[in-house]
Amino acid sequence: MHPRSQLRSKEVNVMTDSNRISGLSNQYRSRNPGRILRAPRSLAALTLLFCSSTLMCCALPAALVMIGAGSVLASLLSWLPAIVVLSQHKLMVFGIAGVSLLVAGFVLQQSSRMPCSLDPALARRCRHRLSQGRKLYALSCTAFMIGGFCAFILPIIQQSS
Repeated sequence: MHPRSQLRSKEVNVMTDSNRISGLSNQYRSRNPGRILRAPRSLAALTLLFCSSTLMCCALPAALVMIGAGSVLASLLSWLPAIVVLSQHKLMVFGIAGVSLLVAGFVLQQSSRMPCSLDPALARRCRHRLSQGRKLYALSCTAFMIGGFCAFILPIIQQSS
């Protein structure tokens, strides 16, 4: 065996060992800056979309009725009839939003454990994307809790009084 090929095989072994430790090689990070954390942020944004549907189906109509704007709600329902469909299938809407919250939380947690680049500009961008993903996830959780309160807890409170 040629001495250079022996050296290359040792480099490959060292590289695979470091990949097991850090999750991604520095070569991948330098070739694809920004791709590493694009998926968690996109997933958090998609989760925010799902959780905002819980607000549309349940929190918005409840809030409009509570402040005495029933006519506004009636015109809104004639303008956006999909709100009625979302309200009729609120268990499915909340189920999809809840599953997406769990998946996004898991992916965000895993991505926060990944190391950022050694390059200062890329490291700053990496931390910024992680911060954006966390903020979107927190906003999604808040929307999910408000929608859940208006859909499931508020009717029970209104019936008991």
